[in-house]
Amino acid sequence: MILDLENNLSSDQVLTTGTQVSTNVIDFGAAGTPAQGLEMLYRKETGTWKVFNAQVTGTLAGAGGTSVQLLVQVDDDVAFGSAQTLYTSAAIAVATLVAGYRFLIDKLPPMTAAQAADSRYMRLSWVTVGTHTPSAADPCTVTAGFIGGPVTNVA
Repeated sequence: MILDLENNLSSDQVLTTGTQVSTNVIDFGAAGTPAQGLEMLYRKETGTWKVFNAQVTGTLAGAGGTSVQLLVQVDDDVAFGSAQTLYTSAAIAVATLVAGYRFLIDKLPPMTAAQAADSRYMRLSWVTVGTHTPSAADPCTVTAGFIGGPVTNVA
């Protein structure tokens, strides 16, 4: 799997307690700028997205952690004061979140007109339940971003 740095939202991001936002934000560019961001990831004419992949790069067991949920959000402001959630995963039990686990989303839902108008920036929110305490043996990290196509070589 090849991750493009420009489309990467979390890069070995440590998860601990509560809701944490991704370490990176994708800026799709201001309205009227040349197609460089949103148009490369979202096909407005068909309402479809490129494949999104979020992979656990360490284990997320940590002392006391019970689950993690992934939200994909857009906003017209980089501070995300009025973020709109495009996708919410199920809460995944920590026992499942071993190194290599993937939150593979082959289809983000089409955006509503309001979301498309409010979509200059994209980020992730990681909602953790319990306290994930990182250690050398259990780093509690995730890497997430858009990839070119479906992942077919999963071990």
